[in-house]
Amino acid sequence: MNNPDINDKLAALKERFNQRLHDTQHTISQWQESTHIAELIEITHKLAGTAGTYGLPDLSKEMKQLELQLLEIKNREINNEQAQKFYHQAIDILHRNTMCPRP
Repeated sequence: MNNPDINDKLAALKERFNQRLHDTQHTISQWQESTHIAELIEITHKLAGTAGTYGLPDLSKEMKQLELQLLEIKNREINNEQAQKFYHQAIDILHRNTMCPRP
């Protein structure tokens, strides 16, 4: 049974999720300092858990892999250049697995 109201609601949820991905990508692209690593860990964790629900299993898998890498360095002191590599990696994952244009 196909319910247009449910389909419309699901489409709206997916559109909001896609907008959130775009906003997240833009936010990460603004980060220059290593002080955002904890935020990136939180983002990767959330996306690893939710992306598959929205039909993006590869995004979910790649964000989980990045989260695990970040957890390994979480308690280490890293410099801004090292942090930026992780930020760029997250941006690349989002770009590759979504309709988000590069910032």
